[in-house]
Amino acid sequence: MPIKNRDARNAVKRAYYERNREVCKAKMRAYMKTERGREVYRAARTRFNQSEKGKAAAKQRRSGYSPAQRFRWRLWRKYRMTFEIWETLLVAQAGRCELCDGPMSDPCVDHRHADGVVRALLCGPCNLLVGAVERDPILVNAAVSYLRKYQ
Repeated sequence: MPIKNRDARNAVKRAYYERNREVCKAKMRAYMKTERGREVYRAARTRFNQSEKGKAAAKQRRSGYSPAQRFRWRLWRKYRMTFEIWETLLVAQAGRCELCDGPMSDPCVDHRHADGVVRALLCGPCNLLVGAVERDPILVNAAVSYLRKYQ
């Protein structure tokens, strides 16, 4: 007969887990290797992150880091690049955009979207231009003819 009291039911489950910890972990590892297990985990994580409790937890986690630490983390997460490599690129380019040779106030990391290889640091407008050209190279010819038409 199922236990109707939630606290009592959870206590029974906790006791079972403590007695059979290694078996439970092995079953969970096997389940998480299946597509269904990954789907269930992603859905639960998304629900939690979108809840008020999840948003508060994320805000608390972020508040412990300085902007410099967050920048370093973002460099690594997006481009697998350390801050030292980023600084080396910036010094090698003398703080100027690789494409237009203009000064950069907020350098953008230019990378190939296909495989993530970092090419150089660009200013914001040049980075947007390269991204648009990379997505659709025919767009360049259309843009040039458009500009010539209204010159």
